[in-house]
This record gives sequence, C-alpha cells and structure tokens, in this order.
Amino acid sequence: MFIERNAQQKRQYLTRGNAPGSAQGSALIEWALLMGVLVIMATAMVDASNAWRTKHVLNAAAREGARMAATLSGLVPNDAQVLSVVDSLLATAGIPVAGITRTVQFALPVAVGTPVTVSIQLNYQPVVTGLLPESFGGIIPLQASVTMRYTGR
Repeated sequence: MFIERNAQQKRQYLTRGNAPGSAQGSALIEWALLMGVLVIMATAMVDASNAWRTKHVLNAAAREGARMAATLSGLVPNDAQVLSVVDSLLATAGIPVAGITRTVQFALPVAVGTPVTVSIQLNYQPVVTGLLPESFGGIIPLQASVTMRYTGR
C-alpha cells in the first residue's frame, strides 16, 4: 500500500509538469534565445543612432566649410583653409579624419555668384555587420554636400 501510494504520488508529480528540467529548462532556453535577440537589436539601434549622428556632423562640417569657402578671397580648388575648418569640426566631434574624402569644387574663374560646393564622404563601419545586406559589405557610405554662392568678401 505504501509503495502504491508513493508511486501514485510520483506519477502525479511528474504529470503536472514538475519533472526535473521540464518547465524550468525550457524557460531558461527561451530566456537565452530572447536575450540574444534583444542584445542584437539594442546594438543595431546604437549603431543606427551613431550613423545618424555621424551624418549630422558631416552635414555641419560641410556647411561650415561652404560658408568659409563662400567668403574667402583668393579661393582655390581644395583650399587648405576650408579643409582645415572641415577637419577641425570633424575632430571636435570625435570623427577621425583618416579615410574621409573632402573636396571644394567650383567653376573657374571664380566670380561673385559662382556656386561653391563642399563635399564630404565617409565609409561608416557599424558594429553589427551581420544584419546588413551583402550589397553593403558591412559598410554604410555617408555623404554630405553643401553648395553656397561665392561672395569673395
């Protein structure tokens, strides 16, 4: 009788989902899978926001460079003064200047009213490269271009 009762209690215990490793083990696996997905999503959000911030800084640097080029007397293509303004703004924002393409373009001869364009190109390398399509190759090309009219003051 005692053995039957003990076996019956054991069967009830096991059929309620209390078997060792049944509910607790699956909950642990679900938690681990969910945390992996959440970590990837959080990292991708940080990458996207950092790329957006970098694009904003590139726009600001191109705008300042174009403003400087529009008012600089004796402007030459890829003027060193204009590029130094762009470089200092990028360095202030913590963006390394190495690997960035910066250009100052305008039609020669430069005269009042001539459009002056400052362009900046950067290949942004995100942390989460596995989520990007193969066409990107893990790199996001960022570009900023600003055009202003030359005043020559």
